[in-house]
Amino acid sequence: MKNLLFLIAVLISTTSIAQTYVKMDLPASMQSKYTTRTTTYETITKDVMVKSKDGKVSQKGKVRMVIPDKGEGLITMEFTENILTVGKFKADALVTASAKTKNSEVPEGLTACLAWCNENYTDANGEKIRGRGSCKFGCWLGTTIRVIEVGIKVIEVVSPFLKQ
Repeated sequence: MKNLLFLIAVLISTTSIAQTYVKMDLPASMQSKYTTRTTTYETITKDVMVKSKDGKVSQKGKVRMVIPDKGEGLITMEFTENILTVGKFKADALVTASAKTKNSEVPEGLTACLAWCNENYTDANGEKIRGRGSCKFGCWLGTTIRVIEVGIKVIEVVSPFLKQ
């Protein structure tokens, strides 16, 4: 009985630990011209499993993005603190990486990826189809990890990629 109570206490304590999110600073090329006050949007949170590039550390964390229904930019992007720790990067990593190129430059491949999401997740009436936000989430996550050249690789998006 003591073992069962101990196991229940451990499960409760490990599932109730709050994860701290860190809001990433976005360069102008990644920012949406819309805000949560001026457009409809989706807030998408996905569990991700990341591994340090040397393979020594694996960590489960979360990525949260606020993606406007219109346009191609992001309203916000946040990582849980533990992902930043494993990847050894800070909230200003995107702005720093952007400064190495032209700030107005959209990262390579992102435009095509977002266009694919719009084409495949828009109905004949031009209305958004369920899954477009998650598709764009995948574009932004892959681009972000590549652009900031952090010391992690995303080895798994734990929640189903195109389901919300």
